[in-house]
Amino acid sequence: MNENLKKNYDQLIEELKKDESVLAYIKAKEDYANNQILMNKVIEYNAQAQALETENAKADKDSLLVASITGRLKTLYDEIIGDPCMTALNETEKVVNELVTEFNYGLQMVIAPETMHDHDHDCGGDCGHCGGCH
Repeated sequence: MNENLKKNYDQLIEELKKDESVLAYIKAKEDYANNQILMNKVIEYNAQAQALETENAKADKDSLLVASITGRLKTLYDEIIGDPCMTALNETEKVVNELVTEFNYGLQMVIAPETMHDHDHDCGGDCGHCGGCH
């Protein structure tokens, strides 16, 4: 990387460290990781999902057990998704992902502009040939 690019890159990194959306995402990740009740639900959800997969793989699966596990999974899922920590994490992650997408789009426009289209204009809807606007 040339000296000018390195300087600008370092400046961008420092600005990102102060950006409200990045800071909100970091806080949401910390809150999520520190929420032991939520973590326990996630651990149980993963264990229940594994148990369901194991039971479903059996030739003589117990339909009552499958129904019971499925019900518990739904309950856990609803509780996890409804938790304010999870909601904050999902919302802030979406914003940060949009930021990263914009950076990637800008880089792609420089590196391979012929593969990109102006995402401010109407999209044709066929993303098979497109570098992405989302």
